[in-house]
Amino acid sequence: MIPILIFFFLSFKKKAKGSGSNSKLTTEVPENFAANEEQILNLELYDEFNNRVVDGSDSVVATLSPSNPSDEIVITNNQDGSYIISITIQVAKSYQLSITVNDQPISGGSFPMTVVPGLFSLLSFSCFMNSSKTKILIFI
Repeated sequence: MIPILIFFFLSFKKKAKGSGSNSKLTTEVPENFAANEEQILNLELYDEFNNRVVDGSDSVVATLSPSNPSDEIVITNNQDGSYIISITIQVAKSYQLSITVNDQPISGGSFPMTVVPGLFSLLSFSCFMNSSKTKILIFI
């Protein structure tokens, strides 16, 4: 009789889902970085009892505000309760990064980020000034 009860209990045990408030980034979100420079963040999921979630079936969403069509956010599910969030931003300005797990914000809420012009942006800025007396050529 006991083996049947154990089987019955295990068959209907609900899988632990990640809790946004208990899930956390294991890498620091950089406050300042260059445009076109990929940023890699690692996220670990924990349930409502602060136990590590290992099944990898949770919904993780990362959004930038303001958003630009050229921004790229890729979320990779490692199928072990951890996720890699890759962010590449093209436009230099201030942003807020928000990450949710199962529609709940993660620990820390949203993260401010300032993107500065990257090397590509600086190299593409060339100033040619031409007049009868002055010719200036700037390469950075």
